[in-house]
Amino acid sequence: IIVTGCYAELRRNDLLAIDGVSLVFGAKEKSRVVPDTMELLLNVSGGAMSAAGNITIEKPMSAAEYKEISKETMAAFSSEERTRSFLKVQDGCNNFCAYCTVPYVRGRERSRSVKSIVAEVEALSQEGAKEITLLGQNVNSYYSEDENADFPALLRAVCKVEGIERVRFMTSHPKDLSDELIRVMAEEAKACHHIHLPVQSGSDRILKLMNRHYDRKKYLSIVEKLNSTVPDAELTTDIIVGFPGETEEDFEQTLELVKEVGYSAAYTFKYSPRTGTKAAEMPDQIPDDVKKDRLKRLNDVVAEGLKRGNEKYIGKEGVVLVEGCDRRGEPMAFGKLPSFKMVYFPGDESLIGTMQNVRITGTAKNSLMGELI
Repeated sequence: IIVTGCYAELRRNDLLAIDGVSLVFGAKEKSRVVPDTMELLLNVSGGAMSAAGNITIEKPMSAAEYKEISKETMAAFSSEERTRSFLKVQDGCNNFCAYCTVPYVRGRERSRSVKSIVAEVEALSQEGAKEITLLGQNVNSYYSEDENADFPALLRAVCKVEGIERVRFMTSHPKDLSDELIRVMAEEAKACHHIHLPVQSGSDRILKLMNRHYDRKKYLSIVEKLNSTVPDAELTTDIIVGFPGETEEDFEQTLELVKEVGYSAAYTFKYSPRTGTKAAEMPDQIPDDVKKDRLKRLNDVVAEGLKRGNEKYIGKEGVVLVEGCDRRGEPMAFGKLPSFKMVYFPGDESLIGTMQNVRITGTAKNSLMGELI
């Protein structure tokens, strides 16, 4: 058993004490997952247990170190495919949401330089990448102090790289999403019209307990600006149910917000205590059976909205960047529209990496069905 992630970094010794856990990797040790796992497997196959589980935690990189982080180091943060690449541009968090361990394990916010990011995007373009996703704990708070460049400026710079067809980004924090970023999404042809904007709750009372630094009215005003400036933009979100103290009325407000916004997808979770966070010590912890019931009700509402949102695409045309081929029946190529909607259509592996014009002919549970034009 191998455990990874932010919680793994925070509770390393507790996890290693669990019978059967062999390796624990923190969030800053991604480059070690493959070699150390291989070492463990080789040792186990040879009849000896590896001692590789006792990995020391490196201190979080300073802001100065992070600005000029090398491409070799960034390989630990980047998942590259033939057509799509993910590029970490910002790490750490200053927000201290009551339920989250990230600020404790990843440290304070720090950003790479625009120069180093653009250079890496240019190299990825030469290697065949057509789509870049800029990643950060909170990309909206990206800021390169030496270059006096915020995230909208970075997004414009990356969109100018030759050979790159699409630029995405995540994750956005509502309190930091600026009008300028919305303008860049509207003006830059390569900027995809999709934004992941976690709301977490529709109740002002719960949002305050969560320490989210915005209220329902502020969030909905951002959605309104997006819809008026980028009319075809699709929104996805994160939602937590059963946060300590959440009443049925609080939960109903979340359901109402989900219906009002009309998300194209939502990542939904039952609240789970994280040792060391404020929420873990809060009174009025919600029973698990209540959380399960609320999660099911929320997912039902999300599914209804997703179905309606997908149906509006039927008959429309768009460009799909082909990512792969599903051969469980008739060969079906698949890839995403700029809006992040996944489309399946008849095709084989020869289409992978290409941009294809498709017409939407139907819907599936979480995706669209189409045909080549």
